[in-house]
Amino acid sequence: MISLSPRPLFLSCLLAVLGSPVQADTVLYATVYDSMGQSEDEIWGKVVAIDEQGQVTDYATGFEWPQGITLDQQGNLFVLDGSDIWKITAPGVKEIVATKPNAFNSWDLAMDADDNLYVTGSDMAGEFIYRFTAASGYTSYDTWAAPNAPTGLFVAPDGALYSAGSDTVLRYDTATGDFSTYYTFTGEHDFYTAFDLAMNAEGEWYFSSAGDGLVLKVSADLTTAELAIASGLSGERGIALDPEGRVLVANWTCGCPDEPNAIMIGVDGQAVVFANLGEVYSPNHLLVVAPIPEPSWAMAVLLGVLAWAGIRQRRKEPRTDG
Repeated sequence: MISLSPRPLFLSCLLAVLGSPVQADTVLYATVYDSMGQSEDEIWGKVVAIDEQGQVTDYATGFEWPQGITLDQQGNLFVLDGSDIWKITAPGVKEIVATKPNAFNSWDLAMDADDNLYVTGSDMAGEFIYRFTAASGYTSYDTWAAPNAPTGLFVAPDGALYSAGSDTVLRYDTATGDFSTYYTFTGEHDFYTAFDLAMNAEGEWYFSSAGDGLVLKVSADLTTAELAIASGLSGERGIALDPEGRVLVANWTCGCPDEPNAIMIGVDGQAVVFANLGEVYSPNHLLVVAPIPEPSWAMAVLLGVLAWAGIRQRRKEPRTDG
């Protein structure tokens, strides 16, 4: 057993002042496209990264009309662009990993804890959700009925898949594909149809409306509803929550100067601009990535010093041979 002597004062100070974890910045990713048609070669879409100060930088370009965006267990981004699902492994580095059977109504995608992908889609026969399995390398998929024509998907901590579309939220058993009606919008607070959905740590739901300028908050037991954002939106689409539980909404407009394409944030029931995207690029879906804190360099140095001190103390102790 290694016996450590009492910790010197300077080590205590080092631990208290420098040994705390380093928290990398939270990053908001958004899929955007050129709604003004000013890009060349009809490659109008991209993924942008937005930092905590609202600064926008290009993360990956060369998409046509990117929509849903999600993240796997290894930190890779996945983006739905028409029929194609792209995997982004680093800024600007991307490849197609799966292709949907059709390109109609490609709105959103989500990923479960096993890295299976869920994608919305439709054809002349109706609306569907496609489940691409990670075990097949995303070459095999199941087709599930989606009568609510979903535009938003969300995998909850319980492993179930929830789809928002029209006036209904459906809950899917991801093991079987069976679904049931989970929630219906009845016009309470003038909220009639949902575009996207998100859940906070308490299990409360947030829904962006399909063009009514509202965000509805519904309790975890589905018994009460209130407006989380009642004003300031003009063309809301994707929705996400930051680590503090604040509501972020993609606001899609015509690019008019008085109604900018922007990522909005809810403040006291009103949407205010968090990141202005300008007149050209309109946002679709959002993804918040909050990195896990990593030990700082000071903590690593401290642990090394403590281990060295322990070894020295052990060498000083008399040996007893039994």
